[in-house]
Amino acid sequence: MTFTTYPITPATQAALRQVELDPADVERVVRQALAEDLEGGEDVTSVATIPADDMSTADYVVRRFGVMGGIPVLAATLEIGLGENANVVIHSRDGEMLQRDDLVATV
Repeated sequence: MTFTTYPITPATQAALRQVELDPADVERVVRQALAEDLEGGEDVTSVATIPADDMSTADYVVRRFGVMGGIPVLAATLEIGLGENANVVIHSRDGEMLQRDDLVATV
């Protein structure tokens, strides 16, 4: 079984270029990581524990105080893995000082 990946949006491509990252390189690395993680076509734990038609929400939260970095890469990863049907809201920006439990993104 294979898994589906999706393209990076033009807005995210532009955001990657703004931080001097090549969108094609980011896309290649993310696709390679997904292929490794989903070797065989599916995540067996997810299939065993989550109904196929289930809809849910996930929050990305900060574990420790720090400076946010990598928002364009996060956006690209979510777009490649989830596609345009996923509702992704980014609540943070690169360079922002964050505290424990601050919300970075909601999917």
